[in-house]
Amino acid sequence: ASGIFGIHAATGVLSIQNNEVLPGLNLDELVLGITVTDNGQPVLDASAQITILLTGFNNPPVIDDQIFAIDENMPEGSLAGQLTATDPDAGQTLSFTIISGNTDGAFALSADGELTVANTSALDFEQTPTFALNIRVSDNGVPQLSALAVVTVNLNDVNEAPAIAPGQQFVINEHVPATTLVGTVTAEDPDAGQNISFAIISGNTENTFAIDANTGAIHVAGFVCFEHCPAYNLTVSVTDNGSPALTDQQVVAILLNDINEAPIIEDQTFSVNASSPNGTYVGTVVADDPDFNQTLSFGITDGNASGIFGIQTTGEIHVNDINAWSNITSNQLILQVTVCDDGIPLLSSEAAIYINIISTNHPPQIADQSFRIFENSPQGSVVGQVMAFDPDHNQQLSYNIIAGNPENTFCIDNQGIITVSNPDLLDYEMNSTFILQIQVTDNGEPQLSNQASIFVILQDVNEAPVMHPQSFTIEENPLNGAYVGKIEATDPDLNSTIRFRIFEGNIDDAFVIDKYTGELFVDNSIPLDYETNPVIVLKVEARDEHHSFTQADITIIITDVNEAPWSPNFSFYAMSDATNGYTVGTVTGTDPDENQTLTYELCSENDDGAFAIDPVTGKLTIHNISRIHALGFPRYTLKVKFSDNGNPSLYYICLVKVQFITLFGEITTDKIQEIHNIRFKVFPNPSTDGRFNIKFEQEQDGSTAMFLFDLTGHLIWESSGCSGYDFIIDAGRLSKGNYLLKMTNGYHNSEAKLVVQ
Repeated sequence: ASGIFGIHAATGVLSIQNNEVLPGLNLDELVLGITVTDNGQPVLDASAQITILLTGFNNPPVIDDQIFAIDENMPEGSLAGQLTATDPDAGQTLSFTIISGNTDGAFALSADGELTVANTSALDFEQTPTFALNIRVSDNGVPQLSALAVVTVNLNDVNEAPAIAPGQQFVINEHVPATTLVGTVTAEDPDAGQNISFAIISGNTENTFAIDANTGAIHVAGFVCFEHCPAYNLTVSVTDNGSPALTDQQVVAILLNDINEAPIIEDQTFSVNASSPNGTYVGTVVADDPDFNQTLSFGITDGNASGIFGIQTTGEIHVNDINAWSNITSNQLILQVTVCDDGIPLLSSEAAIYINIISTNHPPQIADQSFRIFENSPQGSVVGQVMAFDPDHNQQLSYNIIAGNPENTFCIDNQGIITVSNPDLLDYEMNSTFILQIQVTDNGEPQLSNQASIFVILQDVNEAPVMHPQSFTIEENPLNGAYVGKIEATDPDLNSTIRFRIFEGNIDDAFVIDKYTGELFVDNSIPLDYETNPVIVLKVEARDEHHSFTQADITIIITDVNEAPWSPNFSFYAMSDATNGYTVGTVTGTDPDENQTLTYELCSENDDGAFAIDPVTGKLTIHNISRIHALGFPRYTLKVKFSDNGNPSLYYICLVKVQFITLFGEITTDKIQEIHNIRFKVFPNPSTDGRFNIKFEQEQDGSTAMFLFDLTGHLIWESSGCSGYDFIIDAGRLSKGNYLLKMTNGYHNSEAKLVVQ
């Protein structure tokens, strides 16, 4: 065993020779082979195995430096982190202790390594952003061993609310000017680098104060008056710029110092009859003091040289010396009156008190007058100024309209100026003259008045005709010359002549208007198609002989009229060996109306049911081939009726020719494919003489048929066997209007609208 053990050769005592190797063996036992020999002759020996049980050696625990992070201000008991350590010896129990670095007892460490907050107030990022805790971990071996490590706890900066110092109060004098500094609100934010902003959130009656959002300085922003409001309790908030933003608020008191203010007195006027006796009451001078509980006293300081008047401390003026009337030559005296308060210091104000000396009053004088204005003058227009005068000096006259003013057409001010108040009644055609009864009144004692008639003559002004939007309804496809309706317009002026014209919206000159009567007629029915133009809005002008005009929208509503369907005649070929159900061809009709559904049926001439037609698709099939064979006809002419679903329902009957052939008959499938589409041009169109030239793009072989219909679906002309490139339609006998030309060669169809003007 590598020299770990030794044995005494004589005594057999087994001892450890090398104890440094044992801890590294990691074994529970060692087995040694022992041999014992004697010294006889011969030497004999014996061997045995000795088992040595190894008991454990204690090793120190192992712990690494560790780092944790928590928010500042975490409540006590909050978990900061779980420390970890290991021990190479099995079955060891580890215990942890903080040996240094725990400033202000910020943390507590349980024996099992749980690190918790013990002092919340110590967790202040701004004071101590990082704690370095020296930790000892110990095992329970013999001897007990331990290890050291540094555990770092980093604090996360958490936004903390700013704080306003409570109980702040400022005092200012009343009536200080705007922008005067009241004081600066004190606030702090525990977080470093925070910007705080201030605001007044309540108590700022009439926005009397303003606060600087950045500094908290409060300034006067409005009128500050002790008597109006002696104190203000402003609720001021302070908000930081953290995330989230936090706020604090406190009440800041602002107290006003009461400053004595001079009383307020204005110039006043009183009147007294000449030669009034002593003691006659003239009037009471009115004054006010902005301050509370002030007692005012009055005195005459100038203008009362003759001593005719006296004033009491209450402000009452009386006649004081009747004998002084003889010295009065003016009809007005001006007294200088001083009012004084009892404040500290005493303040006073002065005002002029006008005393009018009233002699015997005479009524004002006014005569009948007349004015001219244009009818329809706007509100506020000046009609004229009524002239009146008063024989007494210094009389103020007032004017009133007491009659002849329906619905307050006019008003008059105190200078006698008449103006228009209600222009709606200024209509020359309704009332050309107003006779206003005007009353003029003086301000003497007693008041006297007089009356006169004021004639207001209206001058006629040309007014534009009146025409309102109107609408008419007509059926589509009317005849040219059809009556649509009469456009109504009136002229407020008497004996005026109105002329009408359409200046916009007349599509393809569809309508013509009688310029004298306003009657509207159809002039070109082509665009009057419900499917194309269901509504036409005409811009119509009504103009009088003085070139005043008005315009209005005239709406023409086109109603849908059911129009008959149409189809050309058809020619089909069928093989002679066809059987029942064989498709001969498809009959197709067209309807000029939208959303129409056509229904197909065979007329009675159907040779006892030899053929059948699908009522929806128009597909023609052989229904009874035996009947066809029995008849033995190579050609059949059928009549197909197709009806629309309009109201009333209209129909059209076309001819369908069916010819049975063999492969070697007179026509083959290849021959059918050679028949061309019908492409052509019509000129002139419109035609003034009813003649139209038809130019085909390809030569016709004689199988082309033409049909001419009016717009009711009535067939008025037809021609068959058209051949060549050119054809002439002479419809000169037809009346002016719109017609529908349709062509077919039995396989293809074409159509065009023809117009005769």
